Amino acid sequence: MFRFLACAGAVLLSAADRVPKHYTIDLATAPENRWDEICPPYKETLLKLTAEVYALLPATLPLQDVELILKEMDDVENWLPEPFNGEIKSIMKCTGLTFAEVATVNFFYDFAAHGQDNIACTGIITNTPGSGVYHGRNLDFGGGVVLTKLLRNCTVTVNFEDNGKHVMTYTGFVGLVGMWTGQKPGMFTVEGNERDTSDIKQNLQHIAMHRLPPSMFLRQAIFSANSYTEVVEQLTASNISAPVYYIVGGTKVNEGVVLTKNFTGVQVDTWTIPQSYQWFIVQTNYDHWTQPPANDDRRKTAVDGMHNITSASKVTTQNLYQVMSTPRVLNKGTIFTCIMSAAEPSRYGCVIRDYDGQ
Repeated sequence: MFRFLACAGAVLLSAADRVPKHYTIDLATAPENRWDEICPPYKETLLKLTAEVYALLPATLPLQDVELILKEMDDVENWLPEPFNGEIKSIMKCTGLTFAEVATVNFFYDFAAHGQDNIACTGIITNTPGSGVYHGRNLDFGGGVVLTKLLRNCTVTVNFEDNGKHVMTYTGFVGLVGMWTGQKPGMFTVEGNERDTSDIKQNLQHIAMHRLPPSMFLRQAIFSANSYTEVVEQLTASNISAPVYYIVGGTKVNEGVVLTKNFTGVQVDTWTIPQSYQWFIVQTNYDHWTQPPANDDRRKTAVDGMHNITSASKVTTQNLYQVMSTPRVLNKGTIFTCIMSAAEPSRYGCVIRDYDGQ
């Protein structure tokens, strides 16, 4: 693993950038015990993260919306399915937090993705000189302030196994049981990006209807689908609580797609590599048929970076990583960068970023 890192060198990695710690979870373990060994070193960070989320809610939302959120979170334990219900209880044991408190952190995306522009992720899927695609992913969240730093400090890479057999790899956050970034070897790579096209009341209505957050639905699809086609079909049919962009890469040339979902989970648009920039596709946090705001045009920076590579025949994991590390694509809210390849799973690698630029 992490072959791209061997060539990245000091030019691309700041002194503070680091590789996430790696852990293994066996799916044969009961959900309520799966995080028991992983969680304890992150307990203090998770307590601070929870306190920060609870501080942000009244600072960014009207009081009546905060009251609705707390009411819905008190009820989540009664309907949230496995393995999410049990895994939240595993985090509870470690931290001493209540179910509602851990659930609030897990549903925080739904409270943030509502009608405002947030710098929150860039994904690139590109054809390669071989017969497959590479997937570059920056996960941005929190604007580079306290929330971003706390999330960096609980970022891990987890290999999921089933009775000792490798199933998939994901990079994300201890304490959050959904998934925003993952790879199923020989099948597909996936990410989810924030889409701000609804409002908080709509998202809360969908939580009250017991719809899963986009990250939890994505995790369900990762584990149940066994091909690029299957995971695209499942994500297309998703019935989720908030808008999102699902970006999926396969194992063959041109197997790359952005699925734009609205606040009801209904598909708004399907955009593939051949329909976009011929040999690659870029998705940030704005619908591809609209113009991003001038103060957050990560799309143009990423597209320019890919065009500087000139063609799919020149793509390497190293120059894709360099595009992901270009200022603006890399920004103060970037938590980690991943390079993935379902066709060449050993290339999977992620780096926690520490960037204080724009």
